[in-house]
Amino acid sequence: MIFLIKKDVFSIKEIFILYFITVILFIISSNLLIGAIGINGIPFTHILSIFAPSFILMIIMKKDIKNLYFFNMPKNIRYFFWGILLWIGAIILSGIYTYYAVKFMPTDELIKSFDYIFSQTTLTQQIIIMAAVPAVIEELFFRGVILSSLMKKTNIVIAVLISSLLFSFMHFSLIKIFPTFLLGGVFAYVVYKTNSIIPAMVLHFANNSMSIIAQNALPNIDVDTLWIIEGQLEYKFIVLILIIILIKKGKIIYERI
Repeated sequence: MIFLIKKDVFSIKEIFILYFITVILFIISSNLLIGAIGINGIPFTHILSIFAPSFILMIIMKKDIKNLYFFNMPKNIRYFFWGILLWIGAIILSGIYTYYAVKFMPTDELIKSFDYIFSQTTLTQQIIIMAAVPAVIEELFFRGVILSSLMKKTNIVIAVLISSLLFSFMHFSLIKIFPTFLLGGVFAYVVYKTNSIIPAMVLHFANNSMSIIAQNALPNIDVDTLWIIEGQLEYKFIVLILIIILIKKGKIIYERI
């Protein structure tokens, strides 16, 4: 684990101010850009509101960008495989939670937004907009800037909890708070154990891509099911079985290296 000196990270106060600025910019830029250029405004919103503010501040305040972003080659790669198993567990728990949560929480607006995105974009656009861009930008901010700073100022447990909470709140959906909190915790754990942002980006990308690809491969399944809004989990268990097989094969290959 890297040891960041005090001046290389943001203070807790700076983190919350930065987060507040990011939220405000996200709301403003999403309304303006999506209203102006439609779906294509989503990645620009991520860049301008989530990535740009913290990156600009790091340059101005002369922070250690490499360490704040965990730009390292992954160490203890076995924890990446543990992360995959934890990710699968998070998906299952999220499905159980949402099965009951949808009975009490509104989902119409969330479902409409996903329906609109899927109806207006190709598979390639969906992968870029909803998987690739979030996997990179959100990980750099939440598991990079926020997690690394909190790890220095608190301890790993508090750092994971706070960064995961902030990550879940950023999705602006009551129904998604618990699932995104769990996923944020898994991603943070993998970053901490591997000392690298790369495995978390891979998991984040895989998580979002799985739903997108399944929706296109199995068009009869509702978008809300794919995004863990409903409790119909049959397709996920099929995909999870395939993932477990791949993990097992991956471990065998890794052990032979």
